[in-house]
Amino acid sequence: MDVQEELRQVFIQDYKVLKSKRYNPIYFIRMLDEYGAVGTVKKLLAAKEPQTGLYRLKRLDCLKLSMEARVCDERFSSLFTTEEVRKARARLEEMENSV
Repeated sequence: MDVQEELRQVFIQDYKVLKSKRYNPIYFIRMLDEYGAVGTVKKLLAAKEPQTGLYRLKRLDCLKLSMEARVCDERFSSLFTTEEVRKARARLEEMENSV
């Protein structure tokens, strides 16, 4: 399995875990089907502000399952530009430091 497919599978597994916690990020899954794992991440990171789902993951104490956390994971970071990894890390740090 190539790295892009591995990332897709990790996202699907994360989705299952989140669904068990009563969070259903259906928009993300639709994007995953439409754009693939890397395309979805690139589109979402291009937005100026984090998606509302990241705030929900913070409330659920599940930031480690966020798209941003997966971008920073050394298994997958090579799929993204340095700027994309920096932006993902900055969003995570912002969430971790928020009240």
